[in-house]
Parts: sequence; structure tokens; C-alpha cells
Amino acid sequence: LRKRPSTREEYDYLWGGYTGHYYVYNPSYRVDTNTGNDEIARIFVHRYQNPAFEKARYLFLTKDAAGQKDLELFCALMHKVKAQDAGVVAKIEVRQLKNRDASSEAEMYLGTRDGRQMGVIELKEPALDPRHGLPHYYLVIHDQVALDHYLRDHFEQAWNDVAAEEVANFWQ
Repeated sequence: LRKRPSTREEYDYLWGGYTGHYYVYNPSYRVDTNTGNDEIARIFVHRYQNPAFEKARYLFLTKDAAGQKDLELFCALMHKVKAQDAGVVAKIEVRQLKNRDASSEAEMYLGTRDGRQMGVIELKEPALDPRHGLPHYYLVIHDQVALDHYLRDHFEQAWNDVAAEEVANFWQ
């Protein structure tokens, strides 16, 4: 269990150092204001430049204003990433589902870090706070069965949904 990051080190623990494939479902970047967009862009560039990193897939839920803001913040970050290394954007794919509210579902980050499968899941407080992207805690998971479940039954199902639209030029 990890608290919402407030420093670069805490942010890097949750979202830095991924290799292989990285799957992100319903991300929010509002917690990142404590870390700073320039520092986050550097973490992203470091991730994507790693020869062991293959592909990142980001899926945004943009029916509500929260999801639209999340995608907008992500695009601003990717603009900074491209300015530091334009070649890394080829490793990134972005889609959105305009028929789902971001505030209704948890964030999920799934991938490999330090040679181990890892997932970071936002813990939502039901009915207490409908805002998206401001959790008090994230759950870090290393259990392969749980990670396979989240990847197969949540991320891949939504990624392959006929309503999922590619977000072209997300770095501009």
C-alpha cells in the first residue's frame, strides 16, 4: 500500500522503471502537480529510452470532464517528452473511450519492473469522493493471477472495445 506520491522518489517508485510492455487504464495526472511536469517528462523519457522497454498503451475514459482533463494533461506531458526525444513516441499508443466516465472507474498501471510483474491500482473510496485521480492510496500488486485478471478482463477488454478510438498526434 503506497500513499499518493508527493515527491519525485515516491512518484518514481510507483511509475518509474518499467520495461517490456506497460498498460495504463484510466490514468490521471492530477496527483503529479507535487512532482512537477518537467520531472515527470524526464521519468517518462528515461522509461521509453530504455532498450528493454517495448511498448506503452494508454487508455483514457473521456465521457466526463475529469477524463477529458486527464487526456489533456497527458498530451501536454507527451509534448514535453517529444521535445526531449522525438523517437520515443513510436513506443506509445493512446486510445480513448468517450462512452465511459473516468470518475466511475479506478486507475490501473500494469507492467514489468525490475524483472517482476507489477500492478498499481488506485484505491477509490466508494461514495465518499467521486473525484478521479486524487486517491489517498494506491495498491501495489505482484500476484501474477491478479495481474493477469486486470490485464485480460479490464485493460484488454476495454482496449479492444469497438468504441475505443485512437488518439492521433497525442504529443502535439
